[in-house]
Amino acid sequence: MASEIFEETLELEIGLLEAGAVTADSYPYPSLSPLGRSETRAFRAVILENPYLRATFLPALGGRLLSLFDKRTQIETLHEGPLTPVPGGRRGAHLPSGIQLHLDGADRLTSMASVQYAAEEAGDEGEAALWLAEAVTGTGLSWHLRVTLPPDRAELRIEVRIFNRTWEEVAYRAGLLIPALEGCRTDDAAFFTTRIGVIPERGKWHGGLEGGSLVLARFRETRWLAPRQLDTWTVSIVPISGLSRVDAVSRYGALMVEDGLLRLQAAEPLNAHKIVLLTRTGQSLEAPLHAYPEEIIEMALPEPVVGVAVLDPHKETVLRWGGEWAAVGNETAPPLPPARPSPLSEDLEEATFDVSSRHLAHALLGDRALAAGDLAEAEYRYEQALLYNAEDHLTWWMKAVAQREAGHEGEEVAEMLNAHYLAPLDPALRAESFFRQPRQEGREPVALLRPMAEHPENFIEVAALLVEARLFEPAGRWIDEALRHVDLPMLRYLLAYAHLEATGLDFEAADQVAAAARLPLAPPFPWRRIEIEAISRLAARFPADERLRELAARSLT
Repeated sequence: MASEIFEETLELEIGLLEAGAVTADSYPYPSLSPLGRSETRAFRAVILENPYLRATFLPALGGRLLSLFDKRTQIETLHEGPLTPVPGGRRGAHLPSGIQLHLDGADRLTSMASVQYAAEEAGDEGEAALWLAEAVTGTGLSWHLRVTLPPDRAELRIEVRIFNRTWEEVAYRAGLLIPALEGCRTDDAAFFTTRIGVIPERGKWHGGLEGGSLVLARFRETRWLAPRQLDTWTVSIVPISGLSRVDAVSRYGALMVEDGLLRLQAAEPLNAHKIVLLTRTGQSLEAPLHAYPEEIIEMALPEPVVGVAVLDPHKETVLRWGGEWAAVGNETAPPLPPARPSPLSEDLEEATFDVSSRHLAHALLGDRALAAGDLAEAEYRYEQALLYNAEDHLTWWMKAVAQREAGHEGEEVAEMLNAHYLAPLDPALRAESFFRQPRQEGREPVALLRPMAEHPENFIEVAALLVEARLFEPAGRWIDEALRHVDLPMLRYLLAYAHLEATGLDFEAADQVAAAARLPLAPPFPWRRIEIEAISRLAARFPADERLRELAARSLT
């Protein structure tokens, strides 16, 4: 039986929040404070289900895994009761419900905001999957999660891809936030709370308790994610609700040893396996093991043991216990070292010699050549950049743009396939699909872009990428179409800036600035390098505009 993916509407009680002043920690958003009262709201949930598990994700609340129901024991392992925000986090309110992604050890600014998602129906292997993605406002990072549920395992697999979209280093210490007040333990390979185990695929992870959450992180210390660097990692989440205590956990199950009895809960059928016991007297005892997820295996121990191992038919160890786990306590990461200077400040031709920056230098030189109309040079530079950093999906996109502009029909297909493989839900890729369509007459919005209206910040993200690359003509076309879907002040400011930079036509820029001033000012406020540059340039050109003065002052502080 294949695993399934489907949508449901859930009626959930959630605590209400009040927006306050913008703070240094919450920028470019206002701070939030819990009001102490709640209401019932409808949420669109995406559910992955197989015979053993039912996993419920809420895209509208940061893409968090809200519920993981263990059908083997009929126990909810994560969330029960109302969604109650509590004081804490960068914005002043933290929702300690479900498992969520963090990027630097704390709540994302958008941890209670909507993210993109797409379902992937079960294929030949019977494994359904869910994609979740976001270009994270205020950080310059974007992420993709691919969550898979095999048809025959009580295990969620989460593959994470986190990408630095900017030309500067960004602070980074990604991992998962898991609600857990107590009972968190760890060994060299896994962590577990009262009812779930978390098993990183490789590397030694770190965990600490903070603000009612178990903070799991790839690194103990915060590091810098380099410009256009992609980091990927995978974890498994395994329910362990059938045991009163856990002594070992892996992707294959969990076990406990107590009072002369061994109890084992399998995450998948363990056929033709062996269990090996190491006794206190030094003896090694073997016995065949046939375990299934639907039942708890109990085995009387002939004498006290100090170690247990489960071996597969190839004699590989799939589950091991050899002593006590360590309790997880509070852990403070060491201070972040200073960032290295951006390659934007260097001689780019000289930077192509430096192995640490040559991919960035070639990409930037490609942007310059593309903006100048030298399409052959742009293609060459992007190709060189990709030789040194093939994980940069935005450069794959820009190379496809250069090929499209040069009229190399069909040649850009491979580039776009690579970009889609790396980041299938990136807004830039939907934008490229728009540019490949014939220009539409009339003022009706293009249907292809209607889904982006649910995440209007993505319209600004694409506009900023194009304006920063000084591709003013396509930026103008993109913004003109975006305004048919949602009218945002920042879109108009970027268009005004493009007019000044491309043509010097003050009256065109003045019209857009005036139109932006008539719109309500709402977060997120300007935070990208190109947004701040545009606001500063426009504020200097139109000093009488009060809105521009306010935005310029706010973004500089």
